[in-house]
Amino acid sequence: MPFIINPTPEILWGPAPIDWCEPNHPEVNPFGVQEYHNTWTNIAYVLAGGIPLVWSFTRNKHLEQDPLYTLSCMSVILTGITSAWFHATLIYAAQKSDEFFESCAVLFMAYCMGFPLVSTTTIPNMNEYKMKRFFIAMTHCLLLGLGVLYIPEVFCEVHLLLAVLCAVYFFSVKRIPSILNLEDRAKALKCSNTGVIISAIGFAFWIIDMAFCTPFVQSLNLHAYAWHFCTAFGLYNGCIVTRMVDDLVWKQQNGIKNT
Repeated sequence: MPFIINPTPEILWGPAPIDWCEPNHPEVNPFGVQEYHNTWTNIAYVLAGGIPLVWSFTRNKHLEQDPLYTLSCMSVILTGITSAWFHATLIYAAQKSDEFFESCAVLFMAYCMGFPLVSTTTIPNMNEYKMKRFFIAMTHCLLLGLGVLYIPEVFCEVHLLLAVLCAVYFFSVKRIPSILNLEDRAKALKCSNTGVIISAIGFAFWIIDMAFCTPFVQSLNLHAYAWHFCTAFGLYNGCIVTRMVDDLVWKQQNGIKNT
């Protein structure tokens, strides 16, 4: 595939250039999907984004709703929906939609970590800060969408990796030091590290599924039951720890002991 793509309707609604290890048998499942296991397991992403989103409106009522956090959770949900669409149909537009929303999920998470609304740093003009933060993030999101369509080699895997590294960096350098209580800091680190490790395990199985597609590997459905479940857990933990740090810093600022 060329470096720069012209996404014509024929390309967008044509077959995706990638197929997974799971055999395509739409005739043997009740829904006629191409990859049955790779399709239904995307429910994990819907739950991974949906549960933290609901909790942000119920358990964290004392915190101001962060639109970028909401968009991050919604992007996780849409990752599940578009990934299911992709594996059910194996068309190019579905693949790009899946890749766009998974990048958005991490991208918005990185902005929440790097430019938090609940911070130990005094922000002179909070309204202006919020507007600039939202505008820059949405502009980045728009450029990401164009990049995924026209330069997928860069804006899919490479951009996603950079977004993950930025989120981890901001969390480690900016957010963790803002938690003064060592027990609370250890709790946040444990949650974050668990998500990173489980996601890395899922990525290892993704490589095995791609590179060593033998009949035995096919029978394991690693893309469905390892990659989907592990990365969904990682995204869930990312959403949880993002709001957890906001909660801990808010309680710290208001002299409330964490329970």
